[in-house]
Amino acid sequence: MSILLFLVAGFAGGWLLRKKRVSAAASRAAGLTVMILLFSLGTEIGSDAELYAGIGRLGFTGFISALFSVAGSIILGAAFWKIIKK
Repeated sequence: MSILLFLVAGFAGGWLLRKKRVSAAASRAAGLTVMILLFSLGTEIGSDAELYAGIGRLGFTGFISALFSVAGSIILGAAFWKIIKK
């Protein structure tokens, strides 16, 4: 619930400050925050011994998931293109 509260507060703050020049600073802060979160996630994953034990299964599952995602995107994209071209 607190995550949603912060999201709504950020949306409201952005809406109130939309005419001010805070966009560049907010963009840099968001980029830095994402980098810190990715680093934290990487260290958490890197220190997980159970993950290394099941990496073969996870790799295969990831490959299958990516394969079906690409295939679905191509099929739906082609179908959407046919609808648009009519």
